[in-house]
Amino acid sequence: MRFPGPIPRVLITAAAAALVVGGIVYLGSYFRDPPRADPSHELSIIQVECEPPAGQTREAFLMEVHYYGQLPEKLDARDASLPEKLKAAFAKHPKVERVEKVTIVPPNRVRVEVVWKK
Repeated sequence: MRFPGPIPRVLITAAAAALVVGGIVYLGSYFRDPPRADPSHELSIIQVECEPPAGQTREAFLMEVHYYGQLPEKLDARDASLPEKLKAAFAKHPKVERVEKVTIVPPNRVRVEVVWKK
């Protein structure tokens, strides 16, 4: 197909260049700010089910686990490494001897069983 004159070729080239630049800008923003996790699978450390140590509320204990374990504000229950992250975070708490078990029930229910130091 042949276009009459150079103007249509210039317009097609400019449109193609704009599409390429637009695609690069879109991909750059996608990788800089990836899509957020599905909120139905998000939970905060306060939502984790566990028995607190004697003389402490569950919420206060979990806030200490959050601090010692340097956990993010939101956890993703679909994250395959979440059980290990929680085990490591709970194990850093001075009252925890060891973590027995981490159970994740989709979409966002998490239970941690610990053994306390004596």
